[in-house]
Amino acid sequence: MREIKKNENIVETLPIDEKAARTEELHFYYSRERRLAKAPPEVRALYEQQPRHRFGLFRSLTDSKPKALLFTTIVVMCLMILFMTYLMPESRQKTLGNAALEISALRYGGATFIVIKKTIIPKNKAPVYAGIVDISVYPENEDVERTAKRQIVFTGEDTEEFRFSVPFESAALKVFAQAGADSASWKVKTQ
Repeated sequence: MREIKKNENIVETLPIDEKAARTEELHFYYSRERRLAKAPPEVRALYEQQPRHRFGLFRSLTDSKPKALLFTTIVVMCLMILFMTYLMPESRQKTLGNAALEISALRYGGATFIVIKKTIIPKNKAPVYAGIVDISVYPENEDVERTAKRQIVFTGEDTEEFRFSVPFESAALKVFAQAGADSASWKVKTQ
């Protein structure tokens, strides 16, 4: 139905001949050549026949600006991670007997002082070792003959600190600790 307004108050509805409407077809004339003649050169270049390239992994990663930027960002981040891993000092904190141990060393007056800090790992639900811990300290670049051996006793407390001296002075030390069947080793630079 089609509505026709005659006046503001009178609206007349006329039936539409649907067969006549179906036979009436609209024709749009479109010429790609005329349209491309008016287009900028970048658009015309897109429609021209391009030579096929062989598949290449690097080309597929960098064939557009966003892909090249993403690839460059990923490479820079990987290099930064490798660089930071190389420059970062080795962690002085290791676990022994379900507790975290941190070892530091200080040279003073021909002797080296060792400080061992023990803290219980709160997330670990395993029982913490309590008992005798054997500690062996020797210079990094010298014979094993100059080894200092000490024994410390872990109690059940959350944090403990142990200090002792060794009778030699060295720029770097190797520390080996054994608590029952568990053992750990450190390379410590003296300050």
